[in-house]
Formats: sequence, structure tokens, C-alpha cells
Amino acid sequence: MIVADLHVHSRYSEDSFLDPRAIIKVALARGINCLAITDHNTIKGGMELLREARDLKDFIAIPGIEVQTDVGDVILLFVSEEVRARKLDELLDYAKSVGAITVLAHPYRKHLMVEELAKRVQAIEVLNARSNKSANLRARGLALRLGKAICAGSDAHVAFEIGKAVTIMKGSSEEDVREALTKGETRVFGSESSPLVHVLSFTCKIMKRVVGRKGV
Repeated sequence: MIVADLHVHSRYSEDSFLDPRAIIKVALARGINCLAITDHNTIKGGMELLREARDLKDFIAIPGIEVQTDVGDVILLFVSEEVRARKLDELLDYAKSVGAITVLAHPYRKHLMVEELAKRVQAIEVLNARSNKSANLRARGLALRLGKAICAGSDAHVAFEIGKAVTIMKGSSEEDVREALTKGETRVFGSESSPLVHVLSFTCKIMKRVVGRKGV
């Protein structure tokens, strides 16, 4: 069985200090055997995850990115080069060309034209630990109505959030993850974090701006 946190941020996001190696350590301690690091507009964290996990057995490392498009945030899973597209149409064309899985992140937070956006991605994040319960329930209803695959992620920016929301799939390989997300053979499990986590990531963001660096 695959227990995956498909939405985690690292020090390569402007609002997190998490090191990919530390993320792996915490995930393993919590019984998570599949991770996607999905930093804001960069795959640097995802690629570092791949390097740090290359010698681990029975662990699936997925390089990803959370792209801030002109209409909302879209996660791409299984990408190995930086993504330049910021317009939704261009991003979806790019994702198709490289075989990436597209996920609508936290649908009811800072999105325009949610319904139209949801129709065009492959999966919908119906349990985001940083969203409130009402938003997550609406996201689940949206996925059900559109017949989309569902997934979950902690949206972790600090260590204690990792694994707060997970996607559960059958199998043991990267290909099993791809197949489950493509066919909609997934389950989600977890709960919402305290709203105070947003204060922590905002503090990280301010600290980075003050010291003028991307992480420690």
C-alpha cells in the first residue's frame, strides 16, 4: 500500500525553511512511503528530494511543482525540469507533453473560475490540511460531480504538518501512483491543521525577506 503526502513545501518555497532530507526523515517516522515536494514555481525541492531518496528502499520520491497560474494554483507531479508556463492553457499543454499529472490544489482558496479549472485537470485535491473543513467538503463535492480523481496533501510548510493529510493507493511503485491518479483509484485520509500554521509560514516568508536568502 502507498501512503502519500502529495503536497509538501521545502526551503525552496519563499515561506518554508524545511530541508528535503529532514522532510524525508519526518515522513518515514510517520509511516509515509511516498512524497511529493511541490514548491512554489520551482522544482528545486523536488529534484533534491530525488537525490536524497535515491538509496532508500520502498520509498517513492516524486518531483513536483505548485504553479501559480493566471487563474489559480495547479500542481504538476512527475516533472524533471523547471516549468516556465504561467498561463493555464500553456501549462496544461506542457504537462501533457512531458507526461505530468495535473492536480487542482485547494480549489476554494484564491482561485478564479474553479469549475472550469477543475474540468481541465486530472485530479482534485479534496483534502488539503491547510484548508478549512468547509472548503475541503466543497472540493470533494466538486470532484464527485465532475468524476475526477481525488487526492490529499498536507501542504506542509513546517515539519509537524507533514503527513497531516495523505493519499492512499494500492501498489508499491511510481507507476502505481501514476495509474491510481489517472484511473481515480485513490482514497484520502487526514484532518485539517490549525489556522495558526499560516502565521508560521508567513513568518518564514518575512524572515527570508529580511535576511535576503532562500533558506537555511
